[in-house]
Amino acid sequence: MLFSFCLRCAELDSALVASQGVQDALANIEGWLAMAENNLKAADKPASLIRDRLDEQIRQMRVLQADIDSHEPSIQKMYQAAQVKKTNKKWRLIILSYRFCNGK
Repeated sequence: MLFSFCLRCAELDSALVASQGVQDALANIEGWLAMAENNLKAADKPASLIRDRLDEQIRQMRVLQADIDSHEPSIQKMYQAAQVKKTNKKWRLIILSYRFCNGK
C-alpha cells in the first residue's frame, strides 16, 4: 500500500513538472506572438516609392516571415501534444465511466 502511494506521488510530481514545462513553453510562445504582431503592425505601411526604403521594407518582411516560419514547428508540436492529451483524457474518462457504471 505504501509503495503504491509513493509510486502515485512520483507520478503526480512528474505530471506537475511536465505541466509546468508546458506552461512555460506556452508563455514563451505567447510572448513571441505578441512581439511578432507588434512587428507586423509596425511594418504595415504603404510601399515606399524610394528604392532604398522599399528594399528595407522588403527585408523587414522577409525577416518577419522567416521568424514566423521558424516558430511554426514548435507551435504545431505543442498543438499535436495538446490533441493527444485531450484524446487520452477523453479515453480515460470513458474507461472510468464504464468501470463506475459496471461496478454498481
